[in-house]
Amino acid sequence: MTEGTPKSTIPLVALFSLDVLTAAAFGIAAFALFLARTDSSGLVVVTHTLSVAALALTLVHRFFSGKKPLYWSHFDFWVFLFFAWIALTVTTSEIPWISYRGLTVAADGLIGFCLGRLLFFRRLRTFGLTMIALSAAILVTSIAGSGGVGALIAENASYYGRCARTAVFLGAFFLLAQLVLTLRKPANIVFAGWIVVVVAAVALWAINLFLFWLDVAASYRSLIWLHEPALIGHVLRRIVSAFPIFGAGWATLESVFPAYALTPAIILSHQVPSFARLIPEIGTVGALLLIVAWLRVPWFTLRHWSLFPNRRLRMAVLVFLTLVLVLFVRMWTSKEFYERWVWVVAWTVYGTFVSLVAVRDPLRIFYEHEAANASATAGGRRQSLWADIVHSALRPESTPATRESQPLSRFAMFLGLLAIGTFAVAVWIAQCLPYAAAFLVHKGAKKAAEKDAGGIEQIEKALRVFPVYAEGWAALAETLQRQASSNAIELVRLAPRIETACLQATRWNPYEPKHFEQLAFFYQDTNNPTRALETLREGVRNNPNHFVLRLLLARELEKGGSYALATWHLKQALFRVAPQQVELLLKLGELYYARNMRNDAIRYYQYAKQVVPSTPQTAVRLRRLAERLGIEISSR
Repeated sequence: MTEGTPKSTIPLVALFSLDVLTAAAFGIAAFALFLARTDSSGLVVVTHTLSVAALALTLVHRFFSGKKPLYWSHFDFWVFLFFAWIALTVTTSEIPWISYRGLTVAADGLIGFCLGRLLFFRRLRTFGLTMIALSAAILVTSIAGSGGVGALIAENASYYGRCARTAVFLGAFFLLAQLVLTLRKPANIVFAGWIVVVVAAVALWAINLFLFWLDVAASYRSLIWLHEPALIGHVLRRIVSAFPIFGAGWATLESVFPAYALTPAIILSHQVPSFARLIPEIGTVGALLLIVAWLRVPWFTLRHWSLFPNRRLRMAVLVFLTLVLVLFVRMWTSKEFYERWVWVVAWTVYGTFVSLVAVRDPLRIFYEHEAANASATAGGRRQSLWADIVHSALRPESTPATRESQPLSRFAMFLGLLAIGTFAVAVWIAQCLPYAAAFLVHKGAKKAAEKDAGGIEQIEKALRVFPVYAEGWAALAETLQRQASSNAIELVRLAPRIETACLQATRWNPYEPKHFEQLAFFYQDTNNPTRALETLREGVRNNPNHFVLRLLLARELEKGGSYALATWHLKQALFRVAPQQVELLLKLGELYYARNMRNDAIRYYQYAKQVVPSTPQTAVRLRRLAERLGIEISSR
């Protein structure tokens, strides 16, 4: 007996509606991620919800359509291994809270890859229309944002400019792809024309880039343009050297970079390519996994081009092959790939491309015009495997039902939907967990500020659910300190809880100077200068470029009689961190006098006299220092 293909349990119109809803959910999710801009935005929850909904709709579609199980290959293994490595970096991250929150956005990229594998390779034109609509919406929003009040901020203008350029590229690409993907049997001239257009566009971009750098190199601007990338590259190398295998943790570069910069003047520029940003976060191993996962399929396609005899499938493979290669090149030359919505779109494109390459039977996806007339042989003869596949793919509802191909029972439908729903809800909860914790902490702090006794309990409940939330621990400590601010006895009673909260905040985010300031001030309030000094030392070790921590540490060292160390940290604060704070020259003169280093004290007194702004306070200090040094005071 010939094994038939299971029948579709619901009408084909309903299946098509599920496809359209899935594509719409994907497009809206990507647009919400564009509007969110940062991982901390509440709009990211909308993205997570729509992404999981799109994945659930796709699974429901496959469950009810009765299609054969999808072929998963070693290509998918490398992709899942790369995302597993990202998840592993969360456990070794310097800031687990930020890494986990960033992982939820990275998971949207994995969901996009699965959508490409499960749906979009069958709905290329639907995918193309979705991308065109998404690009148009992002372009219009970017233009409106560039002309609004937000454009006055340089960072906003830069973000809108990058997104507008990416939207124009993706929109133009998919608009052109729509034209060639509608052809049932593309001619050779179509293949040649596509290659010529892509090569011409890439060549034009390369020539413009070359002329730009040639113009820069021929002028004095070359020193400016090359100096900043060299400094940033040095900082990135320092981070990679400190965390060579696992990296500092996914999505932590923005927080870790200031701690490894030589001076605060070195800022992580938007011109840093995406790949250069990823290496310090996921380590060298993660970077190699990304290269292998992204290039293995294109390399296989180029080496085995003859495996795609179907011209329509070959055209689709060529279109997505060029897009994947262009995205890979852009990963090395610009920051666009690092934008969150581009990350999701890129992995969706890649998942679609992998499905097109991994299709074992092209007729199930793209069939020739002649195959549409194929039917089962008459006279009760057993039809060939090829004809059976064509027949079942084109007209699954007419396949003779067997005991294995009967429609699903109500109980089986219930179990399938229950499994899909449970999986979707579990993924959604895992993605929304950090945002729920942040919401509860914010709400609890607001209640506590209004003298509501349940506010602190709400914060503690959120921290029990998500204990690595450093900002939540800091909020708890601040709330407890505010409660005990007017009562010394209450402060003594709450001191252990406040100390624990502050220590947890510094533990889970050692690159946030405010946490160390909060803990140091607490130790000072509880008359524990030794612990305050240790806290400030640890804070300066982790945040050497923070001005306030340096000053607090210098003050504590001066109180303890460590004038030499206080002088060194004060000079670091002045010459490395904040050269514009010229008032520190006067303080250095006072410290050198306290160390009986008269010549140095005189030198810094003279510096301070020349550059320190004249105020009543500084005038008194200058006169007192001059009297101690025996210098004759003269009017300026």
